[in-house]
Amino acid sequence: MYAVVFLICGLVFSIMGLANPSDESMIPVMFLGFALFFGSLVYLKTKADREKKEIERKRSIARKDKAIEIDWAKKKAEADYSVGERVKHNIFGEGTVLSVKKISNDAMLEIAFDSVGTKKLMANFAKITKI
Repeated sequence: MYAVVFLICGLVFSIMGLANPSDESMIPVMFLGFALFFGSLVYLKTKADREKKEIERKRSIARKDKAIEIDWAKKKAEADYSVGERVKHNIFGEGTVLSVKKISNDAMLEIAFDSVGTKKLMANFAKITKI
């Protein structure tokens, strides 16, 4: 609001100084008008840039939050295992789920693998697929 007032005052002072070019007492008024006018323009430009950056920052945070929510929903859906289900792990191979213990948004799985024996793994951390 004040920047617009300064902008208008600067414009008026500049016109007053330019209207009487022969009067030397108006030269400081003219320079004051130019300073107010251009200073206000710079302030308004930087204010608009700051507001634009703040909006972009908030959008970026919103996109990241949405991505995290989608990621958690995906992991939560993957964590639904039941006893007796057959699963496959990239390193340990195929196995059978012996027990499932829910822990927050995850599950502790006890799996009897065919080749390496029994292992306890967190469902969201371990790369396990159902077969």
